[in-house]
Amino acid sequence: MKNPKGMVRYLIHLDNPEKYQYKREDIKCHGGADVEQYFELSMSTRNCVLREMMEFIHDSEIDNYDDLIGYCIKHKEWDWMDIAANHNTLAINKLLDAIYQKHHPKDDSKSVTLEERVTQAKEMAEKGIKKSVIADTLGISRKTLYKYLKK
Repeated sequence: MKNPKGMVRYLIHLDNPEKYQYKREDIKCHGGADVEQYFELSMSTRNCVLREMMEFIHDSEIDNYDDLIGYCIKHKEWDWMDIAANHNTLAINKLLDAIYQKHHPKDDSKSVTLEERVTQAKEMAEKGIKKSVIADTLGISRKTLYKYLKK
């Protein structure tokens, strides 16, 4: 076989959209043959698919990985599924997280600045409260507490 990849892709007319499109799943392999390698996306195609996915995620305002994977499965977007599960996962998760943060802004009224935390720690220490209790109350490690108290 001179070009097994071309032959396998031709078998289902993958590169000929004008012809009847056979299902990839219908290919029957014998003797341990594995044709999946012939369907892997090239780097440039993967980048195009990633851009398409990110545009879709952004336009649809998808803000969690479960919804994205659910969409891929429901709509049989196997190239998308491959990208989401095996490639560029960090970039996709960053986009999902950014959209989530936009939809669920942090309540700044509950936010405490670093200086306020340091002041709280010092006031508690001056009242004689044990360092382990101060650390637990502020949700910080003892190591961090000691740095606060040195400031």
